[in-house]
Amino acid sequence: MARLVPPVRLADPTNESLVQYIHETATDNDAGLPAKFFEVTATVWKDAGVQGAYERSNEYQLIDCAKYFLDRALDVGKSDYQPTEQDILRCRVLTSGIFETRFSVDKVQFHMFDVGGQRDERRKWIQCFNDVTAIIFVTACSSYNMVLREDVSQNRLRESLELFKSIWCNRWLRNISVILFLNKQDLLRDKVLANKSKIEDYFPEFARYTVSPEAMSECPEEEPSVIRAKFFIRDEFLPATIESDLYLFIRLKKWRYQSDMHPVKVTLCF
Repeated sequence: MARLVPPVRLADPTNESLVQYIHETATDNDAGLPAKFFEVTATVWKDAGVQGAYERSNEYQLIDCAKYFLDRALDVGKSDYQPTEQDILRCRVLTSGIFETRFSVDKVQFHMFDVGGQRDERRKWIQCFNDVTAIIFVTACSSYNMVLREDVSQNRLRESLELFKSIWCNRWLRNISVILFLNKQDLLRDKVLANKSKIEDYFPEFARYTVSPEAMSECPEEEPSVIRAKFFIRDEFLPATIESDLYLFIRLKKWRYQSDMHPVKVTLCF
């Protein structure tokens, strides 16, 4: 909080000792956290200053599921706590290195490699590209107002765009299919509707962007501002695929419905 510019202070100065307790306990305790830790965390999380720092979380690195678990700190700290399906789905661990997974679907065997997306992890990718059938590229649409962990001067979504283009145009990968997942649509929707971080402040071209009536009609239950944001990000990725002989598919996956499959240059999943 103190490192933000301008800095953010605790609204209740008496919570300073609780913050110190959290730091010491989280750092020194490898055998599990005591119930007091979760009680203290819940108290500090309610501090108006902490909430103010959270509102500016695009200025620093904060895991996406932070609010979800901090809101439920007391539940997680119970001795009989059992993670729900949502708890498990929202857990995230920073990928470092290469993880292999083998599974089958309808008797078809799949061999998947999960690689870290951070800059210092990318040099490890090449050893996974030999003989692969497809590359699944996942980008967080909600990161339009966020910065890289490695370089705070670089916008995270722009970095993702540049990386996608470099993979698509790589001559060594020209015969490998690319599947692009435009991920975290729920978080994008929340940001757009909150109207606190405007896309045009980070992508000035968004101010001139318009959505076709056909695109708007595909999402009759969605807010027009959200539809415009989704299609803008999609269209930022599409130009990289124009000069190519590869034909893949686009799949627009909405909240409660999805469109049919349409042949285009790249697979996009909302």
